[in-house]
Amino acid sequence: MMAASIEEPLTIDYKGETLMLSQNTNISIAVPSATIRDALEAYREQYPQDLSGVPTLADHLASRMPTGEGIGWDILNPAS
Repeated sequence: MMAASIEEPLTIDYKGETLMLSQNTNISIAVPSATIRDALEAYREQYPQDLSGVPTLADHLASRMPTGEGIGWDILNPAS
């Protein structure tokens, strides 16, 4: 999905007075996923990237996830 906006002039007449505004009009255009895939593949062929030093998503998430050590629930005991 691509989105853009166009400033559209808007004129309001009220009791003999004229007010000119600029109204933002949003435009959304759906692009088929096959078109995006083809464009990405063409880009990757024309501009190859060396990603050997970039961790995989699984490696990145594993490095950020808590190990479970030191994590627990504190129970509030009003008697203590």
